[in-house]
Amino acid sequence: TRHQGFEIRVSSRIFDHSAFPGKLSVDLSYTGSINRFIDFTDDGNTYDGNMLPGIPRQSVQMKISWAAIKVLELSSHLQYTGNQYITDNNTAEYPGYFLCDVKLTSPLNIKNRFPLHLYAGINNLTDTHYASMLIVNAIGFNNAEPRYYYPGLPRHFYGGIRLSF
Repeated sequence: TRHQGFEIRVSSRIFDHSAFPGKLSVDLSYTGSINRFIDFTDDGNTYDGNMLPGIPRQSVQMKISWAAIKVLELSSHLQYTGNQYITDNNTAEYPGYFLCDVKLTSPLNIKNRFPLHLYAGINNLTDTHYASMLIVNAIGFNNAEPRYYYPGLPRHFYGGIRLSF
């Protein structure tokens, strides 16, 4: 196989003020890859030059955090995963998808001794249907179709308390 590609990551604090508008930071990463079979024959089938299955051609992730005031921080995680083949012969392809998570955190202090954080969030804000895991070259059993996909979680809400001591 041949694995070619590149990764880039950029982190920046857009602004950092003690009063409104507060602090805004962004982390952005991109991965682009071309992964091919060079010399691969399996059970009489030649796959030379085909893309490797199960590896997206590109992925992008971005985290944005904004603390407008000291007692409130809003963060969002955005993720794009590109198309990927799911068979060695490259006849079946899984499309790319986009996910967005949002979280609101409120840091509090109890007499400055025990940092306390209250938080709530929504994962998969847009309720995207996607596969969290792919099985390459899946095989069906008992005359059933092969199962290539394991579905990702739908939109869901969460909340909690974090206490450090």
